[in-house]
Amino acid sequence: ARTLVFTAVCVIATMVLGTLIALLLNRLGTKMRLTVLVGLLLAWATPAVTATQVWQFLFDTEFGVVNWALVSLGFEQFVGYSWLANPMSLLGLAAIIVVWGAIPFVALTLFAGLSQIPNEIFEAAALDGASAWTQFRRLTVPHLAPIFLILVALSTIWDFRVFTQVYVLQKAGGIAKETDLLGLYAYRV
Repeated sequence: ARTLVFTAVCVIATMVLGTLIALLLNRLGTKMRLTVLVGLLLAWATPAVTATQVWQFLFDTEFGVVNWALVSLGFEQFVGYSWLANPMSLLGLAAIIVVWGAIPFVALTLFAGLSQIPNEIFEAAALDGASAWTQFRRLTVPHLAPIFLILVALSTIWDFRVFTQVYVLQKAGGIAKETDLLGLYAYRV
């Protein structure tokens, strides 16, 4: 059940954020789009272990930027807070890492699909008085439906077999039994 919930959360977050970034890429100018594309490619190219260790440092109990920022904003309960000692926060951190690594693929794939939709249909819809939301819901989504289907299927498969991120976080001081996903449980057994 934990694996199914983790997978569902990761897939939904990846699809929503990837779609928003793809829509943003579609509206950016050439130079800014190139900058964002390079950033996405660098995030995508980062090995899972390396990314997990960087995120682990950001959420570190003593020296983490996240704890420092939260305490600076007045959340005193985060002084020395250990993100890896609580099963929910460990799996939440693992989900952030998984989603962060998966967003580039989804965003780039959807951006490629968006570039194939003729601009004329959006211009005609705007002339007919369709709002941006209506254009997205009635024009963009139907054109990208086959791509969405493939991306959801791939994301589900990839997120269902997450191993490295949770394993590295567990080894860094997290708790194993309460945070095992199916792949980790099979590995231990």
